[in-house]
Amino acid sequence: MNTAPFDLPIQQMSAVMSNHYHVVLFIDEKKAKQWSMNEVLERWHRLHKGTLLTQQ
Repeated sequence: MNTAPFDLPIQQMSAVMSNHYHVVLFIDEKKAKQWSMNEVLERWHRLHKGTLLTQQ
């Protein structure tokens, strides 16, 4: 499993400002569709608490 929660490589950073920035991400749809439901939930829970249902 990749260590990045959603496996979204940064393609480009532009317009870095004092209060925000712009990021271009690449979404590998083919790779993401290969993830099982458990893998998606594990990745989601790396960033978010989730609900009682998804924590089971």
